[in-house]
Amino acid sequence: MIKKILLCLLIIIVLFNIFKHEDKSTSSIIPEGRYDIVESVSTDGIKTTRDDYEEEDYNVESMKIVIWKNNKAMLSFADEEKHLVNLDLIVNDEYLTNEKDSKDKVKYKYTNNQIELTYDSGLKEVYIKEYQDKLNKRYKEMIGHYELTSITDKEGENIPVTDKLKKELYLNVLENKKATLNGYLPNEINYSINENHFYARYTEFSKTKMDYIYDNNEITLTNFEQTKMNFKKID
Repeated sequence: MIKKILLCLLIIIVLFNIFKHEDKSTSSIIPEGRYDIVESVSTDGIKTTRDDYEEEDYNVESMKIVIWKNNKAMLSFADEEKHLVNLDLIVNDEYLTNEKDSKDKVKYKYTNNQIELTYDSGLKEVYIKEYQDKLNKRYKEMIGHYELTSITDKEGENIPVTDKLKKELYLNVLENKKATLNGYLPNEINYSINENHFYARYTEFSKTKMDYIYDNNEITLTNFEQTKMNFKKID
C-alpha cells in the first residue's frame, strides 16, 4: 500500500513538472495582445505623436507590436517612404530580436501594458496595449449632429449665440473619422478626426486645424485664434 502511495506521489510530481515546463514555454514574457504606437522621441528630444504621424498620411493604425504565445511577436512600422514593414520577432528578457537576423534587435522595457523601445540610434518609441480600440470606441460615440451652444473668444469673452447663428453654424461627425463644419468659413469644411485634432487635408484652408475635446456628447473646438466653439449632440 505504501509503495502504491509513493508511486502515485511520484507520478503527480512528474506530471506537475511537465505541465509547469509547458506553461512556461507557451506563455509570453510580455502579455499577449496588440500594442499601438503612441509617440516616438528622437535623440534631440523631438516628440512625434500619433496625431503627427496620422496628419502626415502614415498608416498609423497599422503601426503596432503584436505579442503572441511562445514569446513570438511582430513589429509593424512605416519606412521612410511610408510603406508598412512587418518584422517577425523573438522576445527575451531584454530584447526584441529579428527572427531572421539575431544581430538585428531592439531593447525594450515593459511596464503596466506599455512597451517602450530604445533603438541603437537613441530613438525611443512608446506603444500602449489596445490603445486603438479605445480611440475607436470614442470615435463611434462621437457620431451625430451637433448644435452650437456657446462661443468664447481668446480674451474669454462670450459671443452671443443667436437662433440665426445656430442655424448657420453647426457640426456633423460622420463615420470613418470624418466631420463637416458648416458656417465657420464661407464654404463647408470637411475634416478628418484623430485623437486631439480636427484637420483639413488637401485644401486651401491651411489654418483650419483645430484642437478638440470630446466629453459626454459635447465637443469643444479651439481654432488657431484661440476661439472656442462648444457644440452639443442633438441626435
